[in-house]
This record gives sequence, C-alpha cells and structure tokens, in this order.
Amino acid sequence: MSEVDSDPSTLESRPRFFPVSPNKLVVMTLIAAVPYELYWFYKNWQIHRQRTGVLATPLARALFSAFFCHALFAAVYREAKAAGVPPRYSPWSLTLVWMLIHFTYVLPKLANVPEEVRWISFLSVAPLVQVQRTINRLNRAVAPAHHPNDRLTGWNIPAVVLGCLIRIWDFLDLLGLISLE
Repeated sequence: MSEVDSDPSTLESRPRFFPVSPNKLVVMTLIAAVPYELYWFYKNWQIHRQRTGVLATPLARALFSAFFCHALFAAVYREAKAAGVPPRYSPWSLTLVWMLIHFTYVLPKLANVPEEVRWISFLSVAPLVQVQRTINRLNRAVAPAHHPNDRLTGWNIPAVVLGCLIRIWDFLDLLGLISLE
C-alpha cells in the first residue's frame, strides 16, 4: 500500500466495498456470467482488505466464492450496521440461496434432471443485488463523493461481447442445434 492508501483519513473516506449499480451488476452478470461474479467478489474482497487489513487473498476468495460468500455477505452486513445503514438481508439466508441457485447449473450433470434446469442459475445475481444495494447505501453514507460505477465502460464491452457469444452458444445447445459432446 502507498502512503495515501495507508492514511486512515483517506481510507475512511473511500467506499467500504465495490461500488456498482444494481442495474450494471445484473447486466454484467447475466451477460458475462461467472467471470463478472468472480470479478465482483474479487473487487469486494480487495477493497475490504485494503481498508481493514484483513488477511484475505482477494483472488483466492473470489475463485472459491462458494466457501467465502458468507464471510463477504456477513462483512457487508456488519459494516453497514456499524455505520447506521440497516441491511435488508440475512447473510446465512442469502448464502444458502446463492449456493442453491448455483447448484442448479451442475444439477443436470449429476442427476436425471432436464437440462433446462440449469437456466435457473441465471437467478444467482438476485442475492448479489441484495448485498449490492446495502453496499451502495453504505458507500453513500461513508463516502458520498465516490463514483457510483453505474455505466458500462470500455472494459465492460469485450466482456459483454464475449458473454453474448457464450449465451447464444448455450441457447443453441439447449435447443439441441449444436452439441459440445
């Protein structure tokens, strides 16, 4: 960390977690899918680590988000409460919902379940939106001048294009028009 990064007054005036509008989070997650979810977890852990000094490796916690999502959801919950921002979710409930929704993607491979069930996994963004709404209210309370990250940027465009191609491929596969096997 640089001198500016370690200055407590500078750290306290920064967003506590990754700022992104719920609309952008939904668009990027639905189109770019898992890579954007990993990015979302990574950025939240990275900002949390910079601010608190917690010994957490953001990349590992993002890659293994199934094991660390509750810790992140709970950290957001605690920080919001401490800042007087009432969280509107239960960390355990959202963790369970997020994990169950993610499980639907692999369920057809594990059991005799129709392939269409995997499309339920698109709903995995819903628990993240709940956490993000709390993050955004928290960030507005502690860092009112922060950039809200509410528009698609140049870096988002390649992810959107690639994500659209993957989604088209998935849809054609679901219809049986192409096959990966």
